[in-house]
Amino acid sequence: MTSPAVTIPSFTLNNGRSFPALGLGTWAFEASGDREILEQAIYDAISLGVRHIDTAWIYQVEDKVGSAVRRAIADGLCKREDLVIVTKVWVINLTKDRLPVQAKESLQNLGLDYIDVLLIHWPFPMIDGGKKEHFPRKADGSFNFDENVDLYNETWKAMEQCVDEGITKSIGLSNFTPAQIETLWANSRIKPVVNQVESSPLLPNTKILNVCKKYGIIMTAYQPFGGSPQPQKDGSMALTDPRKQLFESPIVKALADKYGKTIAQILLRFHIQRGVAVIPKSVSKTRIAENTQIFDFELTCEELDSLIGMETGQRVCYMPEALLSKYNPFADD
Repeated sequence: MTSPAVTIPSFTLNNGRSFPALGLGTWAFEASGDREILEQAIYDAISLGVRHIDTAWIYQVEDKVGSAVRRAIADGLCKREDLVIVTKVWVINLTKDRLPVQAKESLQNLGLDYIDVLLIHWPFPMIDGGKKEHFPRKADGSFNFDENVDLYNETWKAMEQCVDEGITKSIGLSNFTPAQIETLWANSRIKPVVNQVESSPLLPNTKILNVCKKYGIIMTAYQPFGGSPQPQKDGSMALTDPRKQLFESPIVKALADKYGKTIAQILLRFHIQRGVAVIPKSVSKTRIAENTQIFDFELTCEELDSLIGMETGQRVCYMPEALLSKYNPFADD
């Protein structure tokens, strides 16, 4: 038996729009089988009170997000204006010509009238080699960066154009460093409202959070549990090393026992209390329901500090090849 729908609080973006503090992530391993049941999971999430759905063009599931959203609206679970749908522009589409085309394609995939928040997925433009690679490579195997693209002018002006044309209501960032946020802010007509980054107690990203708060940008945490279980050759799912550290941590276990919560709920609450939105991914209705039950308790300042004190800087989403880009997203690590 799952919990009834809850009312999830929202943050206010710097353009005045609401942004639910808890959302649902939709990236899925090819080998996990989650793609096949993702549409129902999104519908279930909406039925449980989730109003923030995060996806991306590169995930190749925008159509499933749209189908679930339209069904939920048709069934009276919500209105379109209640929802915040976030999607992202991929690295090969960050030129002034390609970006609006991909944004329109995402909108068409979703089958909706508008996108709520459109993000730049990673801050390093790349040249499409035509091989359908997520990260195009040169003949020597290195990343094929497009160093001619001006991220702060050409790319961001194209993002602003998407707002002007009504494709999206708001625009923002993903995986941007503090210095990149500062530079883009100074060069923008329409300001970014969100910066989505990997974050957990092992990677609290305090520098990024401080810069986001300075400008009223909402930081959104992905990989809040330190990664996702990885499919193994025998068909089983094993925890990634960071996730294992968090789920077996005596600090987190003690907090879970104290508050009568799951470890996942403690980790999600960690973000909420820092003023960070969080987008855990699950396809289990029971797990999604559990993830919404984090607004009836509060960690103390000392407990938050103990979680932040677990910081190791360990990442799940790390690409050493990106260090070679002039837009290195790990420059401030």
